[in-house]
Amino acid sequence: DREAATLMGRSVRRLSRVAFGLGTGTAAVAGLALGLVSSFFPSIQIVWISKAFLVIVLGGVDNILGLFVAALVLGVAENVIGIIAPAYVVDFVAYVLLIGTLMVRPQGLLRRAGT
Repeated sequence: DREAATLMGRSVRRLSRVAFGLGTGTAAVAGLALGLVSSFFPSIQIVWISKAFLVIVLGGVDNILGLFVAALVLGVAENVIGIIAPAYVVDFVAYVLLIGTLMVRPQGLLRRAGT
């Protein structure tokens, strides 16, 4: 909140720069780690963006704990299904999980209704 930071005597411009730097650094480290464990091809962004979208919708847009739980649930579900089913079924499971969650809890996994 820019107004609250200004009232507390913090430099909003400096805090914005620090936040941008931390976000950029975190994204760089994540990209490097992903490059070490995964192969790259021209349309890889579609796979990762769809997974990120699923996690955001499952967890709730502004709920950090919900995002963590949703990412954990999605990762565990995909890995368990990957053990017992063919590889093409794993991506399907993510969307079935999304549709099932939206039918039961449209506000996300950990959000209260009406908030």
